[in-house]
Amino acid sequence: MHAFELQVPERFRHEVLRRSPDAGAAWLTELPARCAELCRRWRLTINGPVSAGATSIVVPVIMTSGPAALKIIGPMIDATKEAAALDAFDGNGAVRLFEAESADNALLLEWLPGPSLSDEPDPLVAVRIAGRLAEQLGRTPAPGGIPGLADGAAAWRHQLIEQHEAADGARLAFPDDVFAQALLGVTELGAERSDRLTHGDLSLDNIRSGGEGRWVAIDPLLVAGPVAHEVHTIVRSRLPEIGDADALAELTRAAAEAAEVDHDQACRLSLARYVASTYWESQNGGDPDNVRRLRAATLFSVRLLS
Repeated sequence: MHAFELQVPERFRHEVLRRSPDAGAAWLTELPARCAELCRRWRLTINGPVSAGATSIVVPVIMTSGPAALKIIGPMIDATKEAAALDAFDGNGAVRLFEAESADNALLLEWLPGPSLSDEPDPLVAVRIAGRLAEQLGRTPAPGGIPGLADGAAAWRHQLIEQHEAADGARLAFPDDVFAQALLGVTELGAERSDRLTHGDLSLDNIRSGGEGRWVAIDPLLVAGPVAHEVHTIVRSRLPEIGDADALAELTRAAAEAAEVDHDQACRLSLARYVASTYWESQNGGDPDNVRRLRAATLFSVRLLS
């Protein structure tokens, strides 16, 4: 397969054009040549079809020492932050970074055969693996000067209040006592400064098998913060299977214990994030079934704190 034959998945193409119609079209036109130049520079041979998420493509390649993954990130995201996070993690729970090229928004990464942890049929097994990985990632010292989750808490609180007022006007707001608990979670996050990295978006889709029982995080954000913040993302990955408060409680406790974080703190942060997500999705054309599941999970979360 040659670079000029690069087949760009439609999902990725659509997302680039949606976010940046004019500049995105030019970027997509240049993408095959960009990929060819990166392969020449890093002495890579393309070794299979392209896969893609919403913001990047991954090209399986062979480098001189073996298989690797060439990740080219769309113009909507700055690859230097992911590169800095991966450099800090240095393979300790996260995918290994071999090369980075900021001008081309490209990373050369270790090849992970997969599957992703979202394919694990047992939700308890999945969240425990993810929790242990969150704890491992959370041991990494944060580079100086990077943003922390605490730094965004004030803006998040302001946005949440605006969302609540809009929901109230549409008669879709959560009860005031539920919203008050959500604000407490945001306030708590703002008061907790951390000198350790956290992944920032540790969904089960962002954890892949590296083979031989090794699970590895991909797509980290460059952010410092409490590991307890990851419990929500881990558990929410199984949202369609959470049919009642008992199911949510079981998964949350399993993830929190595996991550070695305070269960109540994880629940408070998770409630705030469920409220925020419910409002965001309902006010921005989200899928009605997903909005319904998020609203139910929010009310289940209240019961975990009672």
